[in-house]
Amino acid sequence: MKRALKETTLFITAEQDGFTIISNNITRNTFLSDGAKALYIYLKSHNENFNLSAESIANYLHKSERTIRNEIKELQENGFLVLERKENSNTYFYKIYSSPKLEHLNEFTNEKILNAFWNNYIDLNDIKQLRKSNKINQKQLEEIINEIMRILKTSWIKDIDN
Repeated sequence: MKRALKETTLFITAEQDGFTIISNNITRNTFLSDGAKALYIYLKSHNENFNLSAESIANYLHKSERTIRNEIKELQENGFLVLERKENSNTYFYKIYSSPKLEHLNEFTNEKILNAFWNNYIDLNDIKQLRKSNKINQKQLEEIINEIMRILKTSWIKDIDN
């Protein structure tokens, strides 16, 4: 894996007039560590097709390569960074997203799904699709829907009382 990271090209949204726009999906994300957020910001600050290695990132951010690899893994596990293979090639690259790509999440915990729902990354139809594709089981689906209804009910009651 170390070799693949050194040869990886990052496809990143282009820099705008010397500024980098960072989505609130990153800054307010409760699942990402501060280190993963800092790495995401660093990656987004580069132009598209900019070549980076774990080693060069580690040197720039004054971290170990192992830490950078762990933060890359964290961004991948949360759907913000996706490793893709170039067509007809053995070359791999990372694609960075402003909103997490649900289909690339490694685990579908109730907490992650609810967080994605409340942050408007997904809607009820997406949750239903997770069940249809067997990424979550029936019990999880029921727990998630019950939690959504509990929070909405609490919110509505507070609104009525005010």
